[in-house]
Amino acid sequence: TLDRSSAASDVYKRQSCAYADALATAFSVMGGDAALAMANSQDIPIYLIEKTDEGFVSRYSDAFAPYLEEQ
Repeated sequence: TLDRSSAASDVYKRQSCAYADALATAFSVMGGDAALAMANSQDIPIYLIEKTDEGFVSRYSDAFAPYLEEQ
């Protein structure tokens, strides 16, 4: 089934914008849990925004953490 909770996904890949776009599309369709599992297993930096009953929630892969600023 198609997971419709994904509001946005962002993938950072230096090799190719087209490849990053293809991954972002795939991760959006997979849903957050599956996308994060795959991204973490492949060391891919991704940032997800998902819609929940309580509002929007953001999550990111381990490889994306270095791109976040300390607040």
